[in-house]
Amino acid sequence: DNSKNKNQILDDLLEHAIANNFTYIKFLPVTEYKNYKSYGFNSIGLFAFTSRYGESKDFKKFIDDCHKNKIGVILDLDFSQFDPDSYYLNDFDGTRLYNYNYDDINYTYHNTINFDPEKNLTKSYLKSCISFWINEFNVDGIALSNIDSMIFWQGDFSRGVNNKFMDLISELIDLIHANKSLALASFNGNYDFDLGFDYVYDYSLRPLIR
Repeated sequence: DNSKNKNQILDDLLEHAIANNFTYIKFLPVTEYKNYKSYGFNSIGLFAFTSRYGESKDFKKFIDDCHKNKIGVILDLDFSQFDPDSYYLNDFDGTRLYNYNYDDINYTYHNTINFDPEKNLTKSYLKSCISFWINEFNVDGIALSNIDSMIFWQGDFSRGVNNKFMDLISELIDLIHANKSLALASFNGNYDFDLGFDYVYDYSLRPLIR
């Protein structure tokens, strides 16, 4: 309904969740992004609340209202890639602070940029991002999107496991749990790992493991 403003849409969503006895509401990425076709899975600002959902203060109020009605809120965060826009992290200071130094692994198959999990700045940035959304917005869970693109080099099963990203994922899960939140993930295909997630689901949101 184009006549409704963003706050009315959120209010309607909450009413729908209450009426149908939902216990959680999960959002696609609410971080700022440029490419509409990406649905937010290609961020230009992992700390920035997207204007598409209105103002951050109103979204915080929505989360508080959810909690008053015993409904949790889970947010997607996509750490498998970031937008190559030069105003974001790519060549941030003229160098590749957060991404790989080698072109053959710097770009994803979608022409976005891979985070380099071995760099301390990357680790600090992603951990700070998780802490920000949990503590600033009081969310109840973080869902790491497309973890197959982190676990496997370029998301390609045939290229093998990226052990540095596996280690970082485990650290991120520990951080989420330390903040008393749920750690979830989406994975393309059969998930055969035990990294400590509370739930892992495929892209059609069917639960695979608990």
